[in-house]
Order: sequence, then C-alpha cells, then structure tokens
Amino acid sequence: MARPARVPRGEHLFRPPEVCRRLFFMAQGLVRSYYLFDDKEVNLRLICDGSAVLPLTSLVTQQPAQEHIQCLADCEGWWLPLDDMLRPATAAAWEPLRRVLAERHYLSMERRLLTIQYKSAAQRWRYFRQTMEPRIVAETPALHVASYLGVTPESLSRIKHGPAGA
Repeated sequence: MARPARVPRGEHLFRPPEVCRRLFFMAQGLVRSYYLFDDKEVNLRLICDGSAVLPLTSLVTQQPAQEHIQCLADCEGWWLPLDDMLRPATAAAWEPLRRVLAERHYLSMERRLLTIQYKSAAQRWRYFRQTMEPRIVAETPALHVASYLGVTPESLSRIKHGPAGA
C-alpha cells in the first residue's frame, strides 16, 4: 500500500548497498542519481515532478544498488512497496508498470549518453537546456549540472556567462 511522504532537501531516497524493493513516486521535487568514482560524485540522472524514482538496475537484478539518489529540493510523493511486483504469482499484473519504468529509465539514460557524446562543453550545455525539463535547468545547482555534463563547475560558469550560454 502506498504511503505519503515528504523528504527534505539533502536526504537520500536510496543508498548503496540497499536492494530496491520500493519506489518513490515523486509528485513534486527534484532529485539526482549519482555514483562514486574515485571518491568523486558523478551524476547520472536529474529527475523532477511526476516521476518514479528508484535504482532500476537494483530492482531488476535484486542486487545491491550502486547508485545514490538524493533530494536536491524538498520532495513530496508516495512510497510504493514493490513486493507484489517481485512475486512470480503477481508479477504479470505489474508488467505495464515495469514497462513504463524501463522505458522512462531508458530514455533518461539515452539523453545522458547523448549529452556526453557532444564534443564541446558548450554543445553539452546547449543540448542540456534544450532537452531537460525546465525545472531541472532552472533549479539544479551548477555543481550538479557540471557533473551531469562531465565538465568542471568553472567551465560551466564560463559557458553560461559567455556567448554560448545565451
């Protein structure tokens, strides 16, 4: 049964080595998904209002999550346990939700891959502004946008304030 929740900015929804057995349906908020590489946080996804938030790989494999999911703003939504989705006897009824989760996750990760495929930081920034939800562009701290784009915060600042940032 879904239960309402309010999660404050800075709190984590998921952390390794948690195994995903629930999802957070975020009615309102802003979160980032990241992993650690050489003690550096690398942002994978930026997610806002109206989204299901979970470490999908952990749900699919039922292995410990490798990604952290942290609130960048106060978040409101519902925690939904996924025990029924994982039981063979009831899994078929959950197939439409699983498909939607997989499709949205795929599209998010494809957008991330396309973003980092651009050669210059200015091209990455332009693609980010064109394809991301307006709330993500407007409210995500520059440090996290830079990580998502694979550039330094200083480079992002120069791009945003230079001719390419317009």
